[in-house]
Amino acid sequence: MYSSMKAKMLNIYIFLVDIAAVILLAYAITHTNFEKNSLFDIVLFALVYWIIEMFPVFLPRGASITVGIALNVAILYFFNPPAAILSVFIGECLNSFTIKNKNIFKILFNIGQFIISISLAAFAKLFFINLWSLVPATIISAIIFVVLNIFLVSIALAMAQNLKLYDIWMINYKWVVPNFLALTPMGILMAKIYEAWGALGILMFILPLMLARHSFKLYMDTRQMYLDTVQALVTAIEAKDLYTKGHSERVAEFAVETARELDWPEHKIETLRYMALLHDIDKIAIPDVILNKSTRLSPQEYNRIKDHALVGAEILKQVKNLGDAYLMVRYHHERMDGSGYPDGLRGEEIPMGARIIAVADCFDAMTSNRVYRAGRSPREAIQELQKCGGAELDSQVVQAFVQAWEKRLAPKWEKQILTEIETGAARGEIAAAQAEE
Repeated sequence: MYSSMKAKMLNIYIFLVDIAAVILLAYAITHTNFEKNSLFDIVLFALVYWIIEMFPVFLPRGASITVGIALNVAILYFFNPPAAILSVFIGECLNSFTIKNKNIFKILFNIGQFIISISLAAFAKLFFINLWSLVPATIISAIIFVVLNIFLVSIALAMAQNLKLYDIWMINYKWVVPNFLALTPMGILMAKIYEAWGALGILMFILPLMLARHSFKLYMDTRQMYLDTVQALVTAIEAKDLYTKGHSERVAEFAVETARELDWPEHKIETLRYMALLHDIDKIAIPDVILNKSTRLSPQEYNRIKDHALVGAEILKQVKNLGDAYLMVRYHHERMDGSGYPDGLRGEEIPMGARIIAVADCFDAMTSNRVYRAGRSPREAIQELQKCGGAELDSQVVQAFVQAWEKRLAPKWEKQILTEIETGAARGEIAAAQAEE
């Protein structure tokens, strides 16, 4: 019911954007003065804009960017509002033919939001040009264009993915705006050189713009390399411990859904996910004979296992862009009553991220088979979490986990967990029978 309502709201929003765009486009067609702005100029800028838009850089959460902002600024500088609208419209229509996965609603929305953004920015330029000269007016109108463009797209993404605007901003656009604004002078320079040199002048800027696009892509590639490294580390961890395969991914998913239930912002949830995936990173350095030991650990071996949170945190502390997120790993074995390790923290002294990982980790440990016992059912594990709430575990986090389990996690995981428990029990019985023989 809730999701269908969201879908209706999104459809209404797209419809309103497209209606507004049609009105503005009709105005542009009927008010373009081809004596002041030739059709050749309008189409040439549209063609160059199309070439630039053909090479997007993809962002998380289904968004993408290009360096077309420089062309938008040049269009704002060079044309009056009707001609600017027409040029962007033609460029976006051409771009729609080169999109591989054609979704007509997405294409129409994209064209519509660009028309609205360029229209309001162009009209703003007319207002500010009466106060200052053309260059300052164009810079202000470029800022308005960027803000409107990001705002209109972010609303659609937030509705489609059930996120807050702030989350979309922090995940996708926080780093984009400074880079966009840095391209504004290039756009003004393009328009000025076009006035002096004609078509050759604007074509000269295609290579510099492609280099700017390459720098955007390098940033996103670096981010993807970071994610790939995290996944490789998780794979290495689980290859060491035969009895906890899939543990890190499950703990990460349980932690993420719990944090959403606690209304955490999405960019913080993303960091939590990485820390949950890597909460056992030090297991790489623990000898296999300890990790896979089928009998009780000696005091020395147990102390080595206990050190994994401390050593893992020291490893992650070296990653500069994580800030103090490594503390989630260091303290995920601390307990609310101070009985945990490594530092015996209690209550609010324990970072919330560590408390979330602790609950997710405990649940997965209880519901997973071990060589010395079968796993508990999800219902039994939840009852145990609730018993520990307030003393060992944060009761607020436990409650949030239970809500997340009932709403989203149980449909995906409950049947699989129960099946694995039954399979593990059967294997245990076979092993016991073989031992008796």
